Amino acid sequence: MTEEVDYDVDSYATQLEAILEQKIDILTELRGRWLLITFVCIISSVFSYAMETYSNNKEKKESVVVLGSFLPLCCLAMSCGRNTYSAA
Repeated sequence: MTEEVDYDVDSYATQLEAILEQKIDILTELRGRWLLITFVCIISSVFSYAMETYSNNKEKKESVVVLGSFLPLCCLAMSCGRNTYSAA
């Protein structure tokens, strides 16, 4: 008794291509999120440093606070339009 083996290479290749495309999309999304997180961390560090540096200078400290208030808007603008990955 011999068993039949399915040698539908084209079907396997199509399935593999779909899986790889999905994995690439996921990695691309994660890379974008990583870049956004890195950007936010850098900006937050610069903002904190500026606040400490200008803590005795009221005029400069106020301008740092005004610039810092735009940080959430920058983060929102960078994240708009991104596709979010949801596991099925």
